[in-house]
Amino acid sequence: MKPTNKTYQLYCQFCHYKKTFDGDDSKSLSLSKSSDIQAGIPRYDSENKAIEQPPMKRGKPKSKCPNCGRVIFVTRYNEPKQDKPS
Repeated sequence: MKPTNKTYQLYCQFCHYKKTFDGDDSKSLSLSKSSDIQAGIPRYDSENKAIEQPPMKRGKPKSKCPNCGRVIFVTRYNEPKQDKPS
């Protein structure tokens, strides 16, 4: 089985900066810290008389644009799938 080639893209909508790279040179990025996001609303469990907190999920990785300094999102692209012969 062939290993998948993971590529990442940075795109700034403000200044139209675009960079496509693989995960090897990710140390040169200035990633911003982000807090966890609540996945749902808290629910009251009447049996235990307690509030159940929903699980937290990680936010998207964010980076700073090297040109203008605004926050941009890192998008991951996988290798395109090949069509099956008919």
